[in-house]
Parts: sequence; structure tokens; C-alpha cells
Amino acid sequence: MAVVLYWRSTPSSSVALSHTSGLSHNQSFVPRPESTSSVPWPNSTFMIRASSSGGLLTLDSGKVVLARPGGREGSIHWKCTERRGWLHFQNPVSGCYLGHNIHGDIVCSATHHMEWEKFSVRLRPEGGYYLMITHWDRLWKIGFKEEKLAKIAEGEDGGFVKNGEKDGEVVIWEFVKV
Repeated sequence: MAVVLYWRSTPSSSVALSHTSGLSHNQSFVPRPESTSSVPWPNSTFMIRASSSGGLLTLDSGKVVLARPGGREGSIHWKCTERRGWLHFQNPVSGCYLGHNIHGDIVCSATHHMEWEKFSVRLRPEGGYYLMITHWDRLWKIGFKEEKLAKIAEGEDGGFVKNGEKDGEVVIWEFVKV
């Protein structure tokens, strides 16, 4: 079984080692395609994009949906802030924060960031991020439940997580800084 290692572009000022240096006979380097994703960081504004479809996290008529890129409906920008180590995403048009309701559906209705508006992001080795929200003392990933964006318990104990944009699947996100 061959092992493939990925890396980002190396600055020209870096020192390159021999291509076999430190590798076993079944490993090779393959350039990884560059992503337009940024690291989610406080005091920055982002478009939050589903990596598989390119759909944008959008506040449209009071509902949080995935909208087609280039669509003219809704608000697609999210200002990232930090409080007590937690990330919060505020829609600059409504002034409200991304969070969840009592049913676990993703909403944008709170005018202050409280317990249900706390987020964390986790970088995946394959690229993209899991967007995670608090559920009591746990973090649940954002995905789809009953055709709505919602917090998903799948994989919270290190088990299998099915990625995608169908019911019960967890979305892989990219953050595009604006």
C-alpha cells in the first residue's frame, strides 16, 4: 500500500531536502490542490462555503440556508468574533448571531452571543473544516437533519462521520475571507 503525502507550496527561500530523505520506499509526494479557504479568525469577515457543492451559508428571509454562489437572495457575509475562547459568527446585515434553537436547527436570531451561539472549528487533514457548535458539554458538527442545517451528533465519540450535504451528513466547510 502506497502512502501519499501532501504539502502546500514551499516558499523559494526554504531549503529543500532530497526527495527520498526520511521517506520509506512506498511513500511519495504529490502536490495538493490549493484551496481558497482561510483560517477562521476573530475580527475578520467570511463567506462560509460548503466545500462539496460550493453553496454559501446564507441568511435568507430569517432562515439559515445553503444558497447557490452568485445568487442574489440573502446575506452571505459572517463577521467572526471571539469571546472567552469561543468563536461567534454575526451576520452584519441583521446584526444577529449564528446559533441553534431548541430543536438543534441552525438559526440566526440572537442579538447577543450566549450559550447557543458558541462555535469551534476543526481543521480536517484532507482539507476543509468541521464547524462545531456546543451541545451541553460537547461539540456537535453542523450538517443536515430533516433537510435543514442542524447540529449532528454523529461522530462525537470518535466514530464514523459521513460527510456530505444529505440528511444525516456533516458538511465540510471553507472560510473565504472578504
